[in-house]
Amino acid sequence: MTDSNTLTEEQKDTAWVTIEIPAPPGKLFDFLQNTERLYRLNPYLDIRKWEGSASGKRFHLDALNEMNGVAYDLFVTIESVQPGARLFISYDKGLKRALEITLQPGTTGSMLTLREHYHAAGGENREEQLKEVDRSLVPWASSIRQYLLGLERWGWFWPYRWYREHFWLGMRPFHRRIARMLIWVTTLEFVVFLFVFVIYWLELRRVQ
Repeated sequence: MTDSNTLTEEQKDTAWVTIEIPAPPGKLFDFLQNTERLYRLNPYLDIRKWEGSASGKRFHLDALNEMNGVAYDLFVTIESVQPGARLFISYDKGLKRALEITLQPGTTGSMLTLREHYHAAGGENREEQLKEVDRSLVPWASSIRQYLLGLERWGWFWPYRWYREHFWLGMRPFHRRIARMLIWVTTLEFVVFLFVFVIYWLELRRVQ
């Protein structure tokens, strides 16, 4: 952990997370350039509307961050791209001014860093402004990793890819959490059923 007293002014107005993903930087960078998919992978960002321009560099985002309760109605613009290494995305309003994505070679793949830049909070509304700081960076990075691991394992099965790309990501985050819970409950019930069935079958054979 870095002592906050040693941070530069620019660093004090940022929040970031770094996670290792088992994919080479080039392949991972190509994946992250699908901006809509990137934002939908945030498990706490409820996207109500995502509209792109003809250039593919500017998008209208209407969403609610469930983690801090902040609603967004703004334009997201891809400002600069360094293939395989860096992507810089800016926002036209709000305390959050940009998202910087950087990639570096890691031990088993790539080190992915999501860094959010903020305008300096100050004045009488400082406390209210600080509530806008996004606390979903860690689960967002984890969600990206889990999604890619799933594609690596099951991507060869086209129904899985269709389900993840066109159905799962289209669901609201709240509905995804409910669906995930139902899947786990159903799986557990099935395992219990098999366990009871095996015991019954063994007892039946013993009696016979």
